[in-house]
Amino acid sequence: MKAWWCFLALAAIAGVSACVGPQAVAPVEKRLPSRPAAGTEVSRTLHAAPKPSRRTGDDRPAFYTVQRGDTLFAIALDFGFDYRDLAAWNDIADPALIRVGRELRLTAPLREAVPETRALRPADAVTAEALGGPGPNRSSAPSGGPGEVAKAPAPAVSASAGVSAAAAPILTEPQARTLRYSDQALVQLGGRLRPGTAAMAPAPSAAATPPARPEPKVEPAAPIPPKPQAPGPVATPDSPRDADDRVDWIWPARGELLYRFGETGKLKGIGVAGKAGQPIVAAAVGKVVYAGAGLRGYGKLVIVKHNETYLSVYAHNSTLLVKEGDSVRRGQKIAEMGDTDAARVGLHFEIRRFGKPLDPLVQLPRGADAPG
Repeated sequence: MKAWWCFLALAAIAGVSACVGPQAVAPVEKRLPSRPAAGTEVSRTLHAAPKPSRRTGDDRPAFYTVQRGDTLFAIALDFGFDYRDLAAWNDIADPALIRVGRELRLTAPLREAVPETRALRPADAVTAEALGGPGPNRSSAPSGGPGEVAKAPAPAVSASAGVSAAAAPILTEPQARTLRYSDQALVQLGGRLRPGTAAMAPAPSAAATPPARPEPKVEPAAPIPPKPQAPGPVATPDSPRDADDRVDWIWPARGELLYRFGETGKLKGIGVAGKAGQPIVAAAVGKVVYAGAGLRGYGKLVIVKHNETYLSVYAHNSTLLVKEGDSVRRGQKIAEMGDTDAARVGLHFEIRRFGKPLDPLVQLPRGADAPG
């Protein structure tokens, strides 16, 4: 009876040990994102363009609030811009319509980061896999982390060989050689000669004869190049700022000087009297950024942009001979003199730097072409 109770006690202890023993861990499967198939829409982000820099002396504000009576054409002239650029920067569909109180941007806007969607090509998948991205059949790859690289299996070694692959001997080229028996061969193979036997030296062959030393070749000495002279001053091209500040002006019309810059009413230009139909020419090479009658008090008007710094204005014309976007030469006829929005026939002429009016008499040449 006592033996029976001992048996039951041992069985209970064995059962408890089995319950508290090491438990099996559930397998964990690591899944990586699958590679997009060819033709799938993928997206990437475009980086923002760098902020445009202003030139030295350009103190124009970055924004302007529209006031009552403003037009986009007048704002563009006052700040020295092409009105079409202002319309594009501010998403204005109709330049003739702007809202009072609206804040207008006076600089080119930064290109915002815009997601771009395109189709994934097969070559893109190869590139993504080479860079460590998801590749084909990643879900079936051995687990061990995203950085694990699959390797080719090593050649299997038979268990009957009794030698592991790491302990396999390295075989080299056999060193066995077969020579005809002779005392010389015995010495060559590391043996010893019998006493009283002299080793026979092999007869020198013709191939072993050292070649005759070639005679040294004498080359003439290279001539000594003359010493280079010190370079003189090199003319460097003008910087963009200097180039934009240098405009070769000519008078746009001939006639009597009607008024000067800054006189009655703080005039922003000069007046040149003449006859109706008299030619008006471009004062410098440039591009027409406005041609029309949209600015109050200027009549039929032409505005020429010469560079990023200067504009010139030709007002009160009777006929316009150029259109917006035209490139004009210095001295090219662009209009005919008239009296639109003026009390008499004449030309109102302005020169503006960054939109600010300058005295044309200071910029224009003095000479026979200057009005009296």
